Amino acid sequence: MKYGKPVRIGVNGGSLDPVVFDRARQKYSRGKISQEEQNSKAFVEAMVETSLASVLLAQKLGLSEDYMVLSAKTSRVGEMVSVYRLLAQKSKVSLHLGLTEAGGGERGIIQSAMALGMLLEQGIGDTIRVSITPRLGEDRTGEVRVAQDILQSLGLRSFRPVVTSCPGCGRTSGDFFQHLAQRVSQAVDQRMTVWKKNTREWSI
Repeated sequence: MKYGKPVRIGVNGGSLDPVVFDRARQKYSRGKISQEEQNSKAFVEAMVETSLASVLLAQKLGLSEDYMVLSAKTSRVGEMVSVYRLLAQKSKVSLHLGLTEAGGGERGIIQSAMALGMLLEQGIGDTIRVSITPRLGEDRTGEVRVAQDILQSLGLRSFRPVVTSCPGCGRTSGDFFQHLAQRVSQAVDQRMTVWKKNTREWSI
């Protein structure tokens, strides 16, 4: 508040107040649904309640909604989508989207793309973060590339030309098209720095 900078308020699903969670779980235990569904619904409700309570606390300390970015960290796609949909309905605070502990490799990419894509397509979310466990020896820049690809796939931003290539079928033989697609993609990546300097068409 002193320096007029925005503050990210984070609520972590792994450290929810057990009292809040148990109260929500008791509410759903009276219904005719499975234990797993009870826990999931209770988790979503507890996350939303805790997030909104954190916003109110920040407001009492003098922080306005315009300077808040709310993050609700969950590791399951369905629960994350439900939490953020409710937060978008109940609050005007900017929302920071991210599926925490998404995993590594293709699994992490797919889960992040599913969760972020569903919300962004509905106009929910102001900032995003992709959290993927890197392979041994890799740095974390791959997370940025995945985040960029998600935004570009939805038509929200443009970062690089899209290389369209054939996946292969019964009409193809050999691996020429695979080598060609890889070479073109690599050439595009290598030239992006130069292209960004020479044109304003591509967003950074």
